[in-house]
Amino acid sequence: MSADSSTGGDMQFAVRLAMDAGDLEAAARLRYDVLVEEMGKSYPRADAQRRLLADPLDPHADVLLAEDATGTVVGTIRSYAFGTRQDWTVHDSEYALREFAHLPRAVLGTCTHLAVHRLHRRFLVRDLLFRALYSLQLERGVRLCFTSCPRILVRLFEHYGFREYAATVQDELLGPVQRLVLALDDLAHLRRVQSPFLEIAQSRDVEPAVRPWLEDLVATRVPGART
Repeated sequence: MSADSSTGGDMQFAVRLAMDAGDLEAAARLRYDVLVEEMGKSYPRADAQRRLLADPLDPHADVLLAEDATGTVVGTIRSYAFGTRQDWTVHDSEYALREFAHLPRAVLGTCTHLAVHRLHRRFLVRDLLFRALYSLQLERGVRLCFTSCPRILVRLFEHYGFREYAATVQDELLGPVQRLVLALDDLAHLRRVQSPFLEIAQSRDVEPAVRPWLEDLVATRVPGART
């Protein structure tokens, strides 16, 4: 995957895939700085001595890094495709995957571990990460991407085309979280919400898909959901 880059003011940023253990450590360090130190979350896996917040799935996932012109990691997000592992039961209750059991696992994935340094918590860095994530998942064959987030972040994800499809659940660290799904190839919905992903989809000749059952799931599982 080639890096996506952009310039904001006098600062240039680029996004690339983590390639080795050092890159994964850089992502884990930023997560610790943002999620543990700044936001005060008590993650059991946090390594306070080394100031790292790693995850067992990191080596099996695609971890994206946003870097400034000096090569410092200022943002990260993780993409994980369920087709890379045979056992997805650990995620079933988290994302209600039984609703999607009729689909090939290779088309299902997640978007997690978003963290952006407080000095760069602006639209540009975040948007570069999301655009790179979308492009990467298209390349990997993912067509439905799941995530969960606190209510305060729902509008952020909706901006890109994610929609609530299941009831709120209680996360032991974050409290109530909303469960969202993005249909990467639902061009009609991306157009309806003016998602930045639509331009990427069109440039890559993504075949549009229509899933009435998903529309029904969004409408029936979340009363009043926007479709």
